[in-house]
Amino acid sequence: MMLYFVGGKRTGKRGRGPKGKKTVLFAVEPRTKGASFVVMETVDTVFKKIVRDFLKFHLKDG
Repeated sequence: MMLYFVGGKRTGKRGRGPKGKKTVLFAVEPRTKGASFVVMETVDTVFKKIVRDFLKFHLKDG
C-alpha cells in the first residue's frame, strides 16, 4: 500500500497534508507476468481506521 498526494507542484507546506492536494491510497498486487491488480481511492484524512477500512474492503486475507 502507498500514500500519494495529487495536485501538482505548489509552494507552502510539504509532507503529509499539503494544502490544495488530495490524498490517494494505493494498493497494488505484484505479479511476474501480465497486469497487476491496482486500486486507488482518494481520502480526506489519513487515520488508522480509514486505512484499515480501505484495506479490508479491497484486499482479501492470505
